Parts: sequence; structure tokens; C-alpha cells
Amino acid sequence: MENMLKIGTAARRLGVTTKTLQRWDRCGTFSPLARGPTGLRLYSEAQIAERVGLQLRVEPYRIIAYCRVSSAAQKPDLRNQRMVLEEFLHRPWIS
Repeated sequence: MENMLKIGTAARRLGVTTKTLQRWDRCGTFSPLARGPTGLRLYSEAQIAERVGLQLRVEPYRIIAYCRVSSAAQKPDLRNQRMVLEEFLHRPWIS
């Protein structure tokens, strides 16, 4: 039989609290594989590994930069702001 983990151990491996796991169970987001006779939630190693894998997936994201000036007389400043932001966003640590 597969190694079963109690809720505290499962929570530590997932990096969440036991209350979060209890809430996930109530909502149906992530339910235990089995329950003990007293209602103890038991999670399998494979179940935890799968959940960790889902959490580690990198979702695509967008970076939004915002520039503004308070009057039309400052329009050249707007161009400068845009150039500075574009330069910053093309630095290697951003991509």
C-alpha cells in the first residue's frame, strides 16, 4: 500500500497550513485520498507530488507599464518615461 500522510505532513510538503487543506477539502479543490475511522484526512505521496507539480507550473504573464503626464505641455516627458520603461523591461532579469 502507498505511504499515506497525515494532514500536518501533507500541509508542510505543500507549503500551506492545515486549515488551508481543510478548506480545500470542504470546497472540493483538493480532497484526501482516504479518511481514517475518526475522520482523519490521509493524503498519498503521489497525490501530494501531483499537486506540487501543478503549483510549480509557470503560467504565462504580461508586464504592463504605465506612463502619464498631467498636461499637454509635458508631452516630451511622456516620451522620456516610455523610453526609460522600455529599456528597463528589456533587461535580462525581466525575461
